[in-house]
Amino acid sequence: MLRQSVLQHFLCLACFIASCLFSVHLYAIEKEKIVVGTDVWVGVTNEDGTGTYLELLYEIYGKENLEINFMPFNRVIDSFNKGAIDIAIGLFRDDVDRAIFPNWYLDIEYPIIAIYNKERHTINKASDLKDLNLSWMRGYGFGRYLPEAKNIYQLTSVWTGFEMLMKGRIDALIDYPYNIPEHYSDKLAAFELIPERYIFNAFQKNLHGKKLAERYDKRMAQMRDDGTLKQLFKAEYQRSNFESFNPNKETMLIFTDEAGVFYSHKEDSVELSNRLSSSLNLIFDQMIHYHVEYKLVRDFSNITDYAQQENTCFSDMIKTPEREKRFIFSKPTSLYLGMALHSAQPLAIEGDAQLSELATYLPDYKLGLVNGRSYGEILDQQISQVPLLNVFDVPAEVDKIAKLLARNRFDLVIEYPQDIHYYWEQYSDKPLYSYPIAGAEPYILGHFMCSNTPSGRAFIEAVNQSLRKLNASSVLYNQQQEFIAPSQKAIFEKYFNMAMYN
Repeated sequence: MLRQSVLQHFLCLACFIASCLFSVHLYAIEKEKIVVGTDVWVGVTNEDGTGTYLELLYEIYGKENLEINFMPFNRVIDSFNKGAIDIAIGLFRDDVDRAIFPNWYLDIEYPIIAIYNKERHTINKASDLKDLNLSWMRGYGFGRYLPEAKNIYQLTSVWTGFEMLMKGRIDALIDYPYNIPEHYSDKLAAFELIPERYIFNAFQKNLHGKKLAERYDKRMAQMRDDGTLKQLFKAEYQRSNFESFNPNKETMLIFTDEAGVFYSHKEDSVELSNRLSSSLNLIFDQMIHYHVEYKLVRDFSNITDYAQQENTCFSDMIKTPEREKRFIFSKPTSLYLGMALHSAQPLAIEGDAQLSELATYLPDYKLGLVNGRSYGEILDQQISQVPLLNVFDVPAEVDKIAKLLARNRFDLVIEYPQDIHYYWEQYSDKPLYSYPIAGAEPYILGHFMCSNTPSGRAFIEAVNQSLRKLNASSVLYNQQQEFIAPSQKAIFEKYFNMAMYN
C-alpha cells in the first residue's frame, strides 16, 4: 500500500509539473510576436514606427504584439515567400506566390505610370517603351506589365531614379505619381501603364495566418463603423472607398478545364494560384466586391445544365452561336493564335496545309494528337480522315508535346502556335516550321461565359468595366505577349490590336 501510495503521489506530481510546463509553453506561444515585414513608405510606414498602415495594425493586434521589420520591398516578398514573416504590408495579389488575402483591402494604390522627360521623348502607348532604358524600384516587378525594354536598372532609391532620368541616363522611370519631385514636375510627363488597384496586407497560408486574417477582417469592419478608419486615413479616407465597401462579397463560381494552373485540388474543389493568370488577377483587382471560387471541370458535355444557375461562369470560353442562345459573354479577355500544323523539318507546302494531303508532304508521317480533344468543328472533320496508323497519341500538356516532338517521337502536330513555339524554344535550338491549316481560324478569343441570370449579367458588366480600364493602358497585351515566343510576337500583336480593342 505504501509503495502504491508513493507511486500515486509521484504520478500526481509528475502530472502537475507537466501541466505547468505545458501552460508555460502555451503562454509563450500566446506572447510570441507577430512578425510584420514592410518597406519604408513616407506617411504610411515610417521608419520610426508611425504611419497610417502601421497604426492600423496596432489598432487590430496591439502594438506590443507586433515586431515590425523594415526592409526593401524585394526582401519583404522573399521573406514572405520563405515564411519568415507573418504579415507583408501593401501587396498586389500577384506579388507573392501563395498567401491569404483578407476580404478587406488595405488601400487603393495610385496608378503605375511611366515618367519621362518630355523634352527627350513622347510616350503615347506602352509599346513606345520598347527598346528604351527603363528603371524602377528593385523588387517591384513592374516588368511583368511592360513590353521588352532595352535595358533595365533596378533602384534602391526612387530619388536616384529621378536624378538618372533628368541626366538622361535612363529614358523612363516606372513609379507612382505621388513620388514625382515638385521641382522636376514641369519638365516631366507621364503615361499611365496600370490603373489604380487595390493593395492588401498578405497573411501566410496556414492556420496562424487564417486566424490573423479573420481578426483583421473583423476589426476593419468595426473600425469603419466606429470611425477609427476615418481618423487613421484622414484626407485619404474618401479616396479609399471604405465607406461604400461591402465586405460580404458576392461569390461567383468559375469553371475551368485548366487543371495545371492550380496549386492543389481535392476532388472537384480547387484553389486558384496567384500565378495562374496575370490577366485574370488584373481583371479581378478591379472587382473588389466579388469573391471568386474556381472549380475544375473535366468536360463540357453537360454545359447547358448551368445556363440558368445563378452565380456561375466559365473562363476562357469560345463564343459560338449555340452558346449565345443560352449564355452571356464578356468582352474578350484573351487571344490565342489559331491552330496550325507544326513540323521539326520544312515541308513542301504552298499556301494552307490540307490535312488530307499530309502523306504528300511527308510520307509515313506520324501526327501527334491528344486523344479526345476537339480541335474545332472543321478541323475535327479533317482529322477524322487521318488513318489511325499515322496517329501518335500525345499527352495534353503542351510542354510535353514540344519535348516529344524535339526528340523526334513523331513528325507533325496541330497546336496553337503561341503555345508550341514557347515550349519548343526551351527544348530545341532548331527552328520549328509552322503552316496555317485550311479551315482553321487565324486566332481564337477567350471570354467569360456566364449563366443568363441577374447575377451572371451583373458579373459580366463588372468584368467589362474592368476590361475597359485595362485596355486603355495596353496592360493585357503586355501580360499575354510575355508568353508568346519571340518569333510569333509580331503576328500576335497584329491580331490582338485588331480583335481586342474593337
